[in-house]
Amino acid sequence: MEAILISVAVVLGFLGFIMAMLSSFLKKAAPGTALVKTGLGLSRAQISTSSSIAIPLIHRIETIDLTVKIVKISRRGSDSLSCADGIRAELEVDFYVKINSLEEDIRRVATTIGCGRASSLETIKELFEAKLADALKTAGAKLTFDQLYQNRHQFRDEILVALGHSQGGDVV
Repeated sequence: MEAILISVAVVLGFLGFIMAMLSSFLKKAAPGTALVKTGLGLSRAQISTSSSIAIPLIHRIETIDLTVKIVKISRRGSDSLSCADGIRAELEVDFYVKINSLEEDIRRVATTIGCGRASSLETIKELFEAKLADALKTAGAKLTFDQLYQNRHQFRDEILVALGHSQGGDVV
């Protein structure tokens, strides 16, 4: 009887050890993030928005932020926007930037920019502020001051065209 109790305790201890190891290997993604798994045996990064199993010393898991980031661009004074009719407009525009939740888009951002850098608002500003400001100038040069002031949706559409997006879609 004693031998049976000892063997049951050993089996339960072994199962507990296995469960503890598996739970330490399992990494879960928080809402608005994705896991990027790299390491031995992986030809390219694996992406998961739910969970992933990583073996320490063999795999590396990084988290990439998929939430919307706001890049504010302000044009005032000598930096104001020149309209098609020659009037200068002072404005402040908020650009909403995020990584698409598509696996290939996440992989591309993770490999080109890096997970940590892609999650940093300062890095995003550094990478995109010049392009966004140029799109503002291009869109502003096509519209008169009155059009810019009265028809903001047209201004938004012109900015999207200048950025290389087609009109419409899910852009707000």
